[in-house]
Amino acid sequence: QGKVNEAEIALKNAEKLGDHEMIYSHLGIIYSVLQKYDLSLKYFKKALDINPKNPDTHYNLGLTYKSMGNLEKSKEELQKAVYLNPAYKEKINL
Repeated sequence: QGKVNEAEIALKNAEKLGDHEMIYSHLGIIYSVLQKYDLSLKYFKKALDINPKNPDTHYNLGLTYKSMGNLEKSKEELQKAVYLNPAYKEKINL
């Protein structure tokens, strides 16, 4: 968990430089790993505001919703990931 905390600090510092999709997406992943789901959702949504067609972000958001027990939202996001990148179909079971 030490590396996760280091990554969080680095990304939070990078966030000060401006709006960057990948920074937000990675913060979403970190907060999901830390089970800070409210923050995770916040950052995934910020990333999607910048680029709503990123299948990786939809995929990770779907996994976060699954971890939260929100299977309906999870399925919705995972389906978006597959639509945007059919290769995701192999990773998930819809």
